[in-house]
Amino acid sequence: MSTADIVQVRDFCGLGFYRNPWGACVPNGVPYGYIAPVVVAPPVAVAPRVVCPHGYHYYAPYNRCVPAP
Repeated sequence: MSTADIVQVRDFCGLGFYRNPWGACVPNGVPYGYIAPVVVAPPVAVAPRVVCPHGYHYYAPYNRCVPAP
């Protein structure tokens, strides 16, 4: 096997580039870049604030206002 039988198939210029026949790095023609994924935070569930009238208080097991003792 001689050196004439070996063909170089890749010359790393960087992502989105290649070497032309003259050895220069040229862009592929397609823009390359990192695009960050879109992350959406889940909604936070907050229990509604219950305002009981005077003389009552909120009682969670019944989920309503009950008379204060």
